[in-house]
Amino acid sequence: MLTVSLLLAVAGLTLGMEYYGIGKDDNEIAFNIPEGSTNEQIADLLVENGIIKNKKLFIYTLKIMKPATIYPGDIKLQPSQPYSDIIEELEKQRETYETVTVTFTEGEYLVDIAKKLEDNNVCKAEDFLFEFNRDMGYKFEGYLTENKNVFYSREGYLFPDTYEFYVNDTAYNICRILRDHYDSKINEAMYKKMNDRGLTLNETITLASIVQLEAANVDEMPRVASVFLNRMKDSDTFPMLQSDTTYNYINKVIKPNTKNDDLVLHYAEYYDTYAIDGLPAGPICNPGMDAINAVLNPEKTDYYYFCNDIETGETFYAETLDEHEKNLVKAGRGDQVVEDTADNGNEDNNE
Repeated sequence: MLTVSLLLAVAGLTLGMEYYGIGKDDNEIAFNIPEGSTNEQIADLLVENGIIKNKKLFIYTLKIMKPATIYPGDIKLQPSQPYSDIIEELEKQRETYETVTVTFTEGEYLVDIAKKLEDNNVCKAEDFLFEFNRDMGYKFEGYLTENKNVFYSREGYLFPDTYEFYVNDTAYNICRILRDHYDSKINEAMYKKMNDRGLTLNETITLASIVQLEAANVDEMPRVASVFLNRMKDSDTFPMLQSDTTYNYINKVIKPNTKNDDLVLHYAEYYDTYAIDGLPAGPICNPGMDAINAVLNPEKTDYYYFCNDIETGETFYAETLDEHEKNLVKAGRGDQVVEDTADNGNEDNNE
């Protein structure tokens, strides 16, 4: 009897805390209630947007309060609001918030995405970078381990796409939208394939970010991925990946956004693939699905080198350094000093 009473007391306390929003987030979350939505559909929207957790409790509260009208349209609510306050807000007639459409392309740096958001009056770039690089508890974040040597902890984990945002929204709300979309794109089959290939999520996205910037086009991505994967498998012979794109990341992202020279040197030590073995500490851009799939489904090759003809875009592959030197001549790079690199003659495509 004591156990039953205790369980009932705990359940009652839990429901009470949920009803009053105790211990829940204070951030405002903006979303839209479509015209003609039923109480059930509105409750589902509240759950989906993280405003409430208990749909049955909300429906019960609606029946008790019996609001005269629940208006459709744009609304901002806080998870920390009591259910009664949420219902009172739903009863108010609302203006339509201004929205803006923003497109993030494959291979963009997080700092450029932040600037694009600010330029479109969505939120401040500084606020976005702070919020986006925090752990928000999403599924994909559970596959990541924190690494103090990563420059931006969530660089690479924004899915390039076209989004519609509210103007003058909060950075938190923007990051929530972007996290939701990312989690919907990286599915269980992809996690399984990473596991089968012996790759972590960070290794997969990091290599995909390099492939995104190295490949001349989408068709070349699986073959370019094979070059780097072959080098990683034969690390005794090819310890360094030596990709120009990682060096570009140091110059274009790390240096301009780090005031302390010692910190620049610290991060360069973990990103410069001409000086370190294997992959950099983290992704160097935000890759698209084609680049990610190229890493998970690479071509089967014996290539360890490639180079691009800058003018024609043609890519030449080689198994040996001797073949690679001949390819450099074909690519119009015959005067280039040849080192034992995977990508002589490539440039960062993120211009």
